[in-house]
Amino acid sequence: MCLLIIYFILIFHRAFIITIYCLDLLANYVQELTKLIKINQSNAMLIKDIAKRQENLEKKFDDQNVQILEILDLLKKNEEMRSELEPKGKEKLKKMTNSIK
Repeated sequence: MCLLIIYFILIFHRAFIITIYCLDLLANYVQELTKLIKINQSNAMLIKDIAKRQENLEKKFDDQNVQILEILDLLKKNEEMRSELEPKGKEKLKKMTNSIK
């Protein structure tokens, strides 16, 4: 009976040591996981910041594109008005000869 009690004490002692070892490993893993979570949160914040900046750049690009299209439209209208105001064919030739005289 005494040997049986000693045997159970040794088994429980060994189980206790294994449990402590596992808890120690778990504590190390928790620390590593905490570090990884902090890194992940930092990366997520950086990605959000980059996405915001990209949105701002796209808005500026769109605004500039609209302005460029407006300028091109004005240039086209200006060119059309010039072509309408310029004399055509014989009238142009008469004006040129009159200006030479």
